[in-house]
Amino acid sequence: MWYSFSLYVVGLVVFWYAIIFLISKLSGWNAIAEYFPSSSIGQTPISSKKFQSIKIGMSNYSGVVYFHIFPEGLNMKVITLFKPGHNPILIPWRELVVEENQGYLKNMYRFSFQSLAKKSFFTPRTLGEWIVEHKKKHSS
Repeated sequence: MWYSFSLYVVGLVVFWYAIIFLISKLSGWNAIAEYFPSSSIGQTPISSKKFQSIKIGMSNYSGVVYFHIFPEGLNMKVITLFKPGHNPILIPWRELVVEENQGYLKNMYRFSFQSLAKKSFFTPRTLGEWIVEHKKKHSS
């Protein structure tokens, strides 16, 4: 009985890992992380927002993203449960392109990248305004 329970738990963990890893590939998080790998480990951020929601591609990251502001850029990472395939991201301020959305996404900000075509992410208005405020402070 103990053996079958252990096998079930291992199978569930492997299944979870595979699903989360697949989401990172399909959403575009993985591509963004490969292009903008984070190098801010060990540094103290200027400001942070935890448990935030964003949309990348067709995937919604609801309440699982941490944002950290560093002088060199915007750091994004996910909570531990969603780590597989989701390496931390550090986007230099000069790379971040801001677009306030119109139409049905009018309460969202779209962020894209100077050097990474066809990839972007969306944030709720309040989070987008917070990012834009820090981009203005650190881009000059």
